[in-house]
Parts: sequence; structure tokens; C-alpha cells
Amino acid sequence: DSYIGLRYSYMKFKVGPYASLSFSVDEEISAFAGACVHLLPEQKSDFDMHAYAGLGLAEGCLLAGELGVRFAWKTDYSVSRWDFGFGVQMWEGYVMPTVSVGFYIWGIPVAVGVGLVCAAAGGMM
Repeated sequence: DSYIGLRYSYMKFKVGPYASLSFSVDEEISAFAGACVHLLPEQKSDFDMHAYAGLGLAEGCLLAGELGVRFAWKTDYSVSRWDFGFGVQMWEGYVMPTVSVGFYIWGIPVAVGVGLVCAAAGGMM
């Protein structure tokens, strides 16, 4: 399956929450929530790296797991410039690799992302 979705991490401190929601072309839903942690000292560089792990729902399975790593370049604001994530989702014997790409995730990019998710959800009904 191919999925498209959104992932958001709130990293005010060294550890914070994250959530992800995605939709497949086969009309399946995947949702995860968990914790993320900075792997590098926050104030030392313009580069950021954090790991995330969570539990959730994938293709109807109520117990699914997700883990991965996200790399980001910081800005003067509380959002990253570019970020790339690599991870894996697991459920009922399935293992699905994940890749994510972000660019200044707020404002117009968020509106476009929410519009795409709403359009995908509307197409499933």
C-alpha cells in the first residue's frame, strides 16, 4: 500500500509528544501517537535530530507500533526549515517502511496538507 499523511511533533523540551495520521490509496487509515526525544543538544547547532516511538491503529489492527528518526535544520522560529524522517510501522506480521519530508511546516504548507487529507477522506466516503 501507499499512504499519504501528516506527522506533527511538539518539542518544547527534550521530550515531547508526536502524532501521525495517514490514508492509503486502498482507503485504509493509519494513526499513531507517542513520544519523541531530542538526540542532540538543542542549543549547540542549527541541526536537530530526534527519535520517535508510538502505538496506534493501522489497517484495522488495534495494536500497531511505529518508530523512527527525524533530521531537521532549525530556523529562528520554533519550526524547522527542512526535515526528513525515516521509520517503520509494524502490525500483525507486516512491516512498512516510512519516509517523510517537511518544509517550514506551518501556514500555507499546513493548509495544503490539511486540504489533501480532507480530499482523500472525502474520496473514501
